[in-house]
Amino acid sequence: MTAADVPAEVEVKLEAAAADDLRHIAQLHSLGRFRLRGRGVRRLHSTYLDTRDHALTRAGVALRVRRNGRAWEATAKWMGSVAGALHERPELTVALPGEPRAPFALPDGPLRMHLSSVVLGRRLVPILLSDVQRQLRDLLPAEDPAAEVLAEVALDTVELRAPNGAAAGTTYHEVEIERRAGATHDLTDVSRQLQERFGLIPSHASKFARGYAALYGADPLSKEPTTIEASDSVGAAARKIVAAQLSRLRAADPGARLGRDPEPLHEMRVAVRRLRAALRTFADGFPSSVRAMLWDELRWIGQELGAVRDLDVQLVNIAWHARHRAPATRRRLEAFRRHLERERALRRAELLAALESPRYFRLLTALERFGASPEPRRPRADDARAVAEVGRRAVKRAMRKLLKKGDAISELPETEDLHALRIRAKRLRYLLEALQPISRAPGKKLIRKLVRLQDVLGRFNDAIVAATFVRAYRDGAAAAAGKEDSATGDEGSAIAGDADRV
Repeated sequence: MTAADVPAEVEVKLEAAAADDLRHIAQLHSLGRFRLRGRGVRRLHSTYLDTRDHALTRAGVALRVRRNGRAWEATAKWMGSVAGALHERPELTVALPGEPRAPFALPDGPLRMHLSSVVLGRRLVPILLSDVQRQLRDLLPAEDPAAEVLAEVALDTVELRAPNGAAAGTTYHEVEIERRAGATHDLTDVSRQLQERFGLIPSHASKFARGYAALYGADPLSKEPTTIEASDSVGAAARKIVAAQLSRLRAADPGARLGRDPEPLHEMRVAVRRLRAALRTFADGFPSSVRAMLWDELRWIGQELGAVRDLDVQLVNIAWHARHRAPATRRRLEAFRRHLERERALRRAELLAALESPRYFRLLTALERFGASPEPRRPRADDARAVAEVGRRAVKRAMRKLLKKGDAISELPETEDLHALRIRAKRLRYLLEALQPISRAPGKKLIRKLVRLQDVLGRFNDAIVAATFVRAYRDGAAAAAGKEDSATGDEGSAIAGDADRV
């Protein structure tokens, strides 16, 4: 799970051998081209929270509630990148009105929006405690006394404990240098000087990662591979596909809820389609009860997403026509655009209700549990077959069906026939993409051809859908308002005409 629209925390983490190292650094007033300004000492108490089955950790998220003086805040941190001592990762912090009650509930707002698809309404319980004695210093340029703070230097003495108070490893000491107005090279410059002068070493793990590994014997940053290998069984391949597409769906979920950009919703819809394709192709890898449940529920959420996606596409279409038509036509298009905006608002309200529903949470929980589940010790014969064998047969079957659909299309094709051809092309493409490590170069070449075919057929389909929306508006909302001209004149021909020209 990622958080592309969340600001990134950029910091250097260095481990000190002893408390004396921190004391010596605290006495510094300058360091090379920088000066250090003291800001006092703080005591930070943090409680890290997760579901009982550690769903947040498995999704690459650390959630903590922290008391900082008299104030309380909640912070989510996602997996990022580590290069030597430099750490970069998305971080989202929200202020809490007071001391949170147990069990902790995600507050309304950005934190809830980003984490709902992982927490899924489950109870959040403490999994790790930390106490930090922190000495703070501001890092500023030595030659400019009025300059902004380049970075915050934190000299930390850290104690990690289990929820019952038992120690999680020994007390340790580290230096964190978090970027403020400065550049990354400012952090790396200070890091180099501290390493050379005080013998500090790069710390590759966060406080949470260290404590989690000490308590639970696992690295929270390690992830199970989701790439299909030729040696995988059908059951293993099914689990990998589900895990990969669930991650994709969760990554897009916050953006779809926010609704500012249509792309995250499209990503969710594609993930749902790929999951349904996996159910169809690797059916033997799913227990029958799980397969039936997922099929029905994925179809349901796909319809909810599709209703909004179709309107997103039409609004983009309207915007294109507005840019390329005469001013008089643009004025007539405006009424239709407002109609589509109202329809989209209604469908989005229904979608948001669906994304907050127990039904959606149950679906994602089922996907999560299946994707993380081990293969059965005694799998059925079909479940244990090699995915390479099953995949080859599935590709051949999908290719035959695609060619058969294509051969049956006449010189003046019916709309339904072209739509069916597009669906067959899409199914073959999804299959090849899932089997890329097996299909390799020939598969990649065929995927490129299928993408071109889908683009052509997709533009035709968009035009047909646009014409359908125009006719529905002409015969419904526009007619009821006595505005037939706004839908049957240039406005109708501008949009529906695309379908006539395909």
